[in-house]
This record gives sequence, structure tokens and C-alpha cells, in this order.
Amino acid sequence: MSMARIKQANRRTILFGGLCLVTVLAGTFGLLYPQYQTAIAQNERLELLGLQIREQQALAPLFTELARRAQNKTPRELQTPPLEKLKRQATGDIAAVCRDIASSCDVALKNVRPEIGATNTMMLEVVFRGDFFHFRDLLLRLGNLPYLHGIEKISVASIQGGREIKLKLKIAHD
Repeated sequence: MSMARIKQANRRTILFGGLCLVTVLAGTFGLLYPQYQTAIAQNERLELLGLQIREQQALAPLFTELARRAQNKTPRELQTPPLEKLKRQATGDIAAVCRDIASSCDVALKNVRPEIGATNTMMLEVVFRGDFFHFRDLLLRLGNLPYLHGIEKISVASIQGGREIKLKLKIAHD
């Protein structure tokens, strides 16, 4: 083998080895760089979560104090009377009571339809018409009826000249 061939073979080996080394380094960089970017993003998220946790820990005593205060306050307007049962003899007067409440709230009573259900309750479908802002007072006054067990359904519809509200009331009776 001649000396020129050996030098050329060494040069090819070195060139091939260098090319392999560059390929391995590029492949390693190509595989590791996305992992590195993901790790950086995860660290940023962890820092943000840590900041949020510290913020929540700082606000926790304030939140518990406000929650305690909110539980102690009872709105004066929304106190409900103790539940009484409507006497069977007074069942016929329920339409007049609804009419009186409606007139005191500047709302017109359109319809009252009773539905006899269970033995101790009576469902009453009542339809009122009037200005939407008067319905708040209407609902508060209806809520003060001692025999009103609950309002099952409220439907509000827009009509010409105002609104129409349908209430399905649950009345406790003997």
C-alpha cells in the first residue's frame, strides 16, 4: 500500500468520523432541545401556580372572615313568617288575598287557578300583569303569606304594555 493511499484513507476516516460526530451531536441536540423547552415551560407554570397558591394563602383568612360575616347577617326584608296551614274554609278567599296583594303592588291579577294535589298541599297557578319593577314587591308580599310553602315555578313573558308573570304557588292547607 502506498503512502498516498494511507494518507487518503486516514483523511477519509477522519472526515467520516467527523461527519458521524456532527450527526450524533445534531441528533442529540434535536432530541434534547424540545425537552429543554418543555422543561422551561413547566417551570414557568410551576412558578405561576406557586404564586397563585401564595396569593390564596394570603387571602384565605380574609375569605373565611367574610364568609363568617355573611352567614351571620340575615336580610330583614326576606324574613319568612312561620309556616301555618290555610284552613279549608279560607281556601276560597285565596283569590281575594292575591287580588289585594296585587292591587297594593300596582299589578293586575289576571287569573287564579287552583290545582288540588297531595293531601296537605294545594298548587295555585296565579297570573299577574303589570310593570316589571312592581313584581319585586309582589313577590316579597306573597312570601310573607304564612301558608305559602314555596314558589314552584316563575315565568315572565313580555306583553303589550308591560309584563306577565305566572307563578305556581305551593299552599299548605289542612
